[in-house]
Amino acid sequence: MKKNRIEGLVDGIFAIAMTLLVLGIEVPEGIITESSMASYLTLLAPRIYIYCLSFLLLGIFWRVNHMQFESLKEVDTGFLWINIFWLMFVAMVPFSTELTGDYSGFVTSNVIFHVNMLMIGLLLSASWFYAYKNGLMDVERDQYLRSLKRNLLMPFAAIVALLMTPFTPEYSSIAYAIMILKRFL
Repeated sequence: MKKNRIEGLVDGIFAIAMTLLVLGIEVPEGIITESSMASYLTLLAPRIYIYCLSFLLLGIFWRVNHMQFESLKEVDTGFLWINIFWLMFVAMVPFSTELTGDYSGFVTSNVIFHVNMLMIGLLLSASWFYAYKNGLMDVERDQYLRSLKRNLLMPFAAIVALLMTPFTPEYSSIAYAIMILKRFL
């Protein structure tokens, strides 16, 4: 299989997942005063926050994947299947985002979101590891190790978020700020 076929699938799934995120934010009906609009928007704050966070995280995943594909010489069946499973969790982000947006104070909804992010991070790192170890990439060892270390920030942030969840479920997603900030440094 040519790598551009997987790239096309990745781009399509990311475009759909990122678009579906916004559909979890409903436009109110029957609001007739400014104060009722302000009240509704205040109630939407957790949904808007988790939407923004999820959109930024998906953007980072897409960018990292794109950078990986620039280094790929070829793909094989093992790499394809790692990416299929990775995309399965990427496609689940709109669900876990909406669940967390609706039930931000619940441990279970936050655990589902964090496990979703953990799996995306682990599978992205696994694809990088697999591609390098199987000679599918054209990168120096130092670049591979730097990229792998940066890619492991997501699973680390997800584990921190999971550890925070029983104590402060509504604030546990702040752990992803670690990864987002590190990506920009």
